[in-house]
Amino acid sequence: PYEMGEVKVSELKPAEQALIPGGAFAGMLAQVQRFNITVAATRTHDETPASLSLVAEVQRATISMFQFYVFSDVYLDLDPGGVVNATGRIHTNGDFCIAGEPRVDTVTAAGRILMSNPNSHGLCRRRATERNNIQIAVDDSFTSFREMTIDHTNSAWPSVETTFNRHLLDSRHNVGTLKMPLSGRPRVQAGANVLAMERATRPSDPSLMVPADAALEDNTTSMRFLVDPLLETEPDDVKRQKFAFKADIRIIDGVWFVRDENSPADIGIPIWSDHAGDVDNNDHYQGYVGVGNGSAEGIITARVTGQDEPRALHSWASPPQRYSYYGFTSESGGEVWARTASSPPAVISYGLVRRSSAGTKPAFYSTTSMPPTLSDASSLSQYLQGARSGFKNGWIEARSESDDPDGNGGASPVEVERSRLLPVNFDVAAFIGALKDCNRGELGEHFSGSCNGSGRVFNGVVYISSTWPGSMDGLSDVAATSRFAKLWPTQPADQTTRLMNSALPMPLCTKATTALRAVSGGPTVMAARPCNTYRRNATPDSPFPNIVRVINADHINPSSSVSFAGVNIPASPLPDGLTIATNLPIVVEGNANVDTVPKVNRLVTPPGAYFVPFLIAGDRFHRHSNSWSDANANWSESMATSAPRRVATSTVQHLEILAGWNPTPSRPLAGHDHSSDGFEDFPRYNERWNCGGASATATYFGSIVVAFASVYEHTGANNDSGHGTSGDFTTCFPRRSEGFDFHLEDPRNQPPGAPLILAQSIGFVGKR
Repeated sequence: PYEMGEVKVSELKPAEQALIPGGAFAGMLAQVQRFNITVAATRTHDETPASLSLVAEVQRATISMFQFYVFSDVYLDLDPGGVVNATGRIHTNGDFCIAGEPRVDTVTAAGRILMSNPNSHGLCRRRATERNNIQIAVDDSFTSFREMTIDHTNSAWPSVETTFNRHLLDSRHNVGTLKMPLSGRPRVQAGANVLAMERATRPSDPSLMVPADAALEDNTTSMRFLVDPLLETEPDDVKRQKFAFKADIRIIDGVWFVRDENSPADIGIPIWSDHAGDVDNNDHYQGYVGVGNGSAEGIITARVTGQDEPRALHSWASPPQRYSYYGFTSESGGEVWARTASSPPAVISYGLVRRSSAGTKPAFYSTTSMPPTLSDASSLSQYLQGARSGFKNGWIEARSESDDPDGNGGASPVEVERSRLLPVNFDVAAFIGALKDCNRGELGEHFSGSCNGSGRVFNGVVYISSTWPGSMDGLSDVAATSRFAKLWPTQPADQTTRLMNSALPMPLCTKATTALRAVSGGPTVMAARPCNTYRRNATPDSPFPNIVRVINADHINPSSSVSFAGVNIPASPLPDGLTIATNLPIVVEGNANVDTVPKVNRLVTPPGAYFVPFLIAGDRFHRHSNSWSDANANWSESMATSAPRRVATSTVQHLEILAGWNPTPSRPLAGHDHSSDGFEDFPRYNERWNCGGASATATYFGSIVVAFASVYEHTGANNDSGHGTSGDFTTCFPRRSEGFDFHLEDPRNQPPGAPLILAQSIGFVGKR
């Protein structure tokens, strides 16, 4: 026997960038801090006792989740059917189920690695109809492979550590979870477990089955908190890791705030509002997060909304032009439209956009015929009309397995209504132009370092949110006890108000003392109403902005100047890249970050390689092609009618993505394709990409983080499996050219505000 003596722990050494030398994540570049643990041991089992000291070096390694091709904080699966290459590391903090014919680089799982087919032992959430031909790389060049023939359930499984040269490791090889250190569980909302809503007595409307208790998906241990707004009651270390805390610019319910560096946990300093006039907090639908039950959830609130407030605070000479299309002055009863044809593009618009040769501009429906025609908006009434409509999401209307438990096909009335999305449009090109505009009141005045090289420099993080009654319901830090957040409200049934709904509380209202009046040139329904008519508890059929849409994102940080979408973008305007985060679903429309030339091989850097990080974070990620048109996705048509006009064209997006997905339970309902949206289908598609005569390719290189169960999207996968309101499909997936950008293996190439996680490595140093 041995007697253990004193244990000594040395001080942490300074951090340095180094390769992790051992453990499951050996070979990853990390910020490493080293310390030693020394243990004295005395041998007592014979007549010649001996003493020695054993020394182990512990490395506290900090890595980014975007250093993986796919990082999952929840259960993960991959079942592409045909051959697909998955280069770069894959890690999940849960189980990883794999099937089909993929070729995979390196997989680590803190849970179990399992083959879904032909027998998943009841542990995987995939169908069991496809054969397995799973090839695992055994070298870093992704040229040599061996077939995976056993999984975690086999007694010989530990030996695969050697068989696959440490490219296949799970909990039986001592792989641990990779987490951010927190002092407690954050308060978050439950996600939807899309097939777990079977009831003894089913309601007449199947969509009402979604909020059943069994359908709750626990998010309390996931990374959902990263995209949520700040809560006054949460621990300080939780606040500091949120994008809402890190963001230099917060756009909350149409009000722009600049992060107060002296008090970053507060909402910030207001610099612009989409609401007109001088507004009283007590009687206006205000810019704050947490409607429905007021601020009972402890949600940090905005305190001003009307444009007169920031005007007085910052002494504008005239309304700035670059924040949004909704500029007002206090003269003439509350509104004077100051924008002209020569005015610069603005960052924020709502509802419709129009792709044209000049880029994406706000639009309006020039008629109410179906399908409608779109024209560029140039007058106040046209901007107002365009701001009262959006696009229809086929995933909710026609693709939801959760609303079709008996396999009857079609969409319920509630489902159709919820499929109407009213986007907050964020124009990246216009945003760069705004940062470079240092005129009085414009965005560059607040970040003068972006204009003249001195003063405050924008840190690269934007946070956007919009709210509606019940949108933040159900916050909890206890697993499976929170209730669902309320989905976006429904719309009135008649066609006119679908296109032009006067109840929209933002971005438009007049001063509280101004009587209701119609906008010049617009119909009565287009009236700009007094601000004091918009209360916190709006009517149930009011539309609210419920998705963020990123447009004109072709150039994030070009190496040379370029003219694009009406903006002269200089060289290197965002040298550290850009992060756009929201707690809502988010869609990127058209090409994005095309200046990046990805590194698609770990060992080979391509000629002209150039990298710019561009992170999109939200509740659920959607991808729209270059040919997307709101006229082909209007609210007044079913997907079966409009889908044939939604024909995608090939599109390039180089992004980092952090978002939720829609998990399914371990025991599916009878007759269902048991699918969890494997990471090959992680983006959502609302167009015909490779079906019905379309043949478009989605080119994507970056990194994917599957962070939680989606809170606001309650639908499963299979958007071309015959569940449409008529016909065999509505929309479909693209041909894919995608993978990991190995630029991201370097910790110095992470997007702004990227969360950091801890990985430990313990090595034997020696004996003394």
